Amino acid sequence: RIHRTTPMLVLAAAVLLTGATRAQAQNGHFRQGVGAVNSAMGGAGTATTQSLLGTLYLNPAAMVGYEGTRAEFSIDFQRPGHTVETGSSSVEGADVRALFPSVAVASPVSDRVSLGLGAYQVGGFQTSYAGTLNGASFVAASEYSAIRITPSVAFAVTDAIWLGGSLLFDCTSFMQDPLLVGDPTGGSYPNAVGGNSQPGFGFQAGLVWNVNDLVALGASYASKTGVSEYTLPSTVADPGSASYGDLQEVSFTLESPAMLAAGLSMTPLPSLLLAADVRYLFYEDAAGFKAGDATFDSSDALAGFGWQNVFVFNIGAEYSASDKVALRVGYNHGDSAVTDELASVNLTTPGIVKDHLSFGIGWQPTRRFRIDAGYTVGFENSVTGPVLTPAGALPESVTLKSGSNAFQLAFALGTRGF
Repeated sequence: RIHRTTPMLVLAAAVLLTGATRAQAQNGHFRQGVGAVNSAMGGAGTATTQSLLGTLYLNPAAMVGYEGTRAEFSIDFQRPGHTVETGSSSVEGADVRALFPSVAVASPVSDRVSLGLGAYQVGGFQTSYAGTLNGASFVAASEYSAIRITPSVAFAVTDAIWLGGSLLFDCTSFMQDPLLVGDPTGGSYPNAVGGNSQPGFGFQAGLVWNVNDLVALGASYASKTGVSEYTLPSTVADPGSASYGDLQEVSFTLESPAMLAAGLSMTPLPSLLLAADVRYLFYEDAAGFKAGDATFDSSDALAGFGWQNVFVFNIGAEYSASDKVALRVGYNHGDSAVTDELASVNLTTPGIVKDHLSFGIGWQPTRRFRIDAGYTVGFENSVTGPVLTPAGALPESVTLKSGSNAFQLAFALGTRGF
């Protein structure tokens, strides 16, 4: 039964994802973890077989370690908070609540080969401001989403060495208002009248080495997913221009960067699992996120958001309190992708949260069914820098603050149990 229905579950989740609210990812634009289990473990999962969603996100090689057919479905709810401050005034972002599903299925096709498929929101951001800063109106918004579908295969070279790979199909969408990436007319950047969607394509490859019964090592590389240029509809915003209000199109490319990950898992006790990961996000090699040689190009449009490469450290622990109950805790730390110097051009692209603490619980009422819940708090962080313009920096400074809270609820089915 699972064999027949799980492809439809993945398709249904992919359709739901296209209409989901944009995710507020915590490590740059990437999600801290995918699903209730992986998130509760602080995002650590490159060398574990706890969660199929975490496996397809981080390391497809681990998929061969699951016995029987496995299906997982997770609902994630996030509530980010953003604030912009300058001088003695501030504007809080609108109350954005992000809700999105994730689904994964996998099944062995032989003693050494497993096939899998996942659909989840790999990352994004969303902001909306409306208020007054230093006596001037401040209205700005953005939406960016990357939905990833991952057909995957894993192969056990030996009982100790597993290899895996995935094709990465991203459905991305982007909107920003005002469009800083457009050419300003009379000093006013275009007003957006909508966004645009583009597909992205890449690959992922992974390795797991089961050193012994107590220790496993894992590593993976996910390429950047190149996309075609967004064609963003907008209007001329300068009231003094003869073309004020006229429709125009702005072209912009925003690639999802490559990610390199390595991890360790240990079971020092039968009831205790420890996991640790390190990741490196290559923002300085991704079009749109990188700034190039200048913040603004020759036409005074923003050349790129100027995000820096990011190191991420993840640790997590799972304690089996009984045959039916598991308790989890995790911690995640990553650099801010946005530097202080570029705070003013990233007010609507808040990839600045550094630290996250997560908790979770799993309950297995039957041998083949499990329910997991997780909670993650992203502690507020801030960046402060000068107000940048094409003509140079202004005397005043601006501060961007960002934090988040997230809750996950997941369900898992396994023909061989857990």
